[in-house]
Amino acid sequence: MKTAICSLLILLTAGHVMAGEAARQADVTAAPYYWSWWGWEPLEHNIRLGAPSYTVDGSAWWAAKWYDRLHSEELVRKMAKLGVNLAVTHYYKGFGLEFERPQWQRTAAFVRLAHRHGVKVLGYCQCASIYYETFLAEEPRAKDWPQRSMDGAFQKYNEAQYYRWRPCFNHPEFRAYLKRAVRIGLKEVNLDGFNFDNCLSGPCYCDRCTALFRAWLAKRYPEPLPLFGISSFNHVRQPPAPAKLEPIHNPLMRAWIRWRCESLGGFVKEITDYARSLRPDAILMANPAHPCGAGDIVMRSVWPVWIGRHLNLMIAENANTPEIAGDLMVSQVRAHKNAAAIGYRAVPTTWASGPGREGATDASMRLPQTPTEMRLQIAEAAANGGVPGANWATRALGGGNGMWIDRPEFSEALG
Repeated sequence: MKTAICSLLILLTAGHVMAGEAARQADVTAAPYYWSWWGWEPLEHNIRLGAPSYTVDGSAWWAAKWYDRLHSEELVRKMAKLGVNLAVTHYYKGFGLEFERPQWQRTAAFVRLAHRHGVKVLGYCQCASIYYETFLAEEPRAKDWPQRSMDGAFQKYNEAQYYRWRPCFNHPEFRAYLKRAVRIGLKEVNLDGFNFDNCLSGPCYCDRCTALFRAWLAKRYPEPLPLFGISSFNHVRQPPAPAKLEPIHNPLMRAWIRWRCESLGGFVKEITDYARSLRPDAILMANPAHPCGAGDIVMRSVWPVWIGRHLNLMIAENANTPEIAGDLMVSQVRAHKNAAAIGYRAVPTTWASGPGREGATDASMRLPQTPTEMRLQIAEAAANGGVPGANWATRALGGGNGMWIDRPEFSEALG
């Protein structure tokens, strides 16, 4: 009898705790945020890039002046006066925690300033990049962490930024390193949460991923012959990524895409669970660049349910800045409907770009250029239950420490 009563009490207590955690997370998600980009790369990134990156040119004589101002109380006071209460700024980019220590210490000082003015701070935390030139000096084991192509080559971030490896999210040592970044961010920098950028994954063909895929297949499909035409998965290899987006009929490729999406969801769950174990009220945001089209699932392993259910906020980074373009209405409604259905809030960082747009000849990205574009982007997010704000406010004007927010018409639009 005592055992039964104790078991019942344990179940009731566990249910109460779970309900309490759900309510706390709902409160974190629903808080009245008004966000701003606040320079989410350390200056070293802009210097190493050797080219302008959305108005920030690391080689310019004024770059350090602009970067210094990002951390100033004058800017915090100015932005807070306009209503901004959530800043997303640099913390961990992938150079290595020790290499980046001076910069995340600057972020810690910025957090103290921001908190004095009622501004919460999310630390930018890069998921998909290892700058091996600096990273290997402090973590030699990282040479085994990159994603592999089908021919065994390391996967690069892109051709221009060849010095950035894409890590395999299934590597336990990489996950442990990212958890270390989370712990330092919450405990030493006193961040209010994180923006996990590039929370997406292309195909990885390393031996670990191949073994995990085979094990997943065997568990999910114990009798493979009727579905796959083979008797076992012991010698299955991961298929090549589709050359173009079209209906997929190959059953193994369908299963492979699902496994990749589930794997990415498991990665997000592990990292976010760990962050909340350290700080239950942490604000957790990620950027899987959703929605971006059919390639979300096939090319980036992004199924929003399996990512969004673990988050408070999700960045919707795409070219769907709201406007009427000819006979088309462009909007972020899909992003906001997904968010409402799954349980997070969308944070648009839309870019006015794409074929058919005024002044655009290709899909390259540009920031909103006029107060009208800015107001519409902010209003659309607010009207649809998302998080309004600006991905442009603290971008550099050039020629000194000036920022877009210094232009009166832009400041007025944000206010």
